[in-house]
Amino acid sequence: MAKQWSCWTNWNSSLKQALLDAQTKAVGDDTILETRERAGAKGTCSILDVYSLGKREAGVTWVLSPAELEQYFGSKTPTKKSIAAGITSFLAALGSGESCAVTAYTRGTASAVLFAGWSR
Repeated sequence: MAKQWSCWTNWNSSLKQALLDAQTKAVGDDTILETRERAGAKGTCSILDVYSLGKREAGVTWVLSPAELEQYFGSKTPTKKSIAAGITSFLAALGSGESCAVTAYTRGTASAVLFAGWSR
């Protein structure tokens, strides 16, 4: 049975850098590759299961566009609070092994990213 996972991280110049920061923090003294290898095919049920960012398709973590942010969270620049309030129902629409990246804003500037999804 698929398990839900999520991880907030601070924005750091780009979505890719924010992802790397969160993954590095998640592994501690290990490497990302070592942790993934130990988990095997079942995955880690964590931010470490994110391999690539892009549009919603198999094997890619869906990065919500400004229009999608507005559709799902009521604003093209949603706050962390509004994302947290709506993420549970949003994640219910994702399937096993799917994940998303949702950028939160403070006064119109990217400030944090929520990576969330379901294990395989």
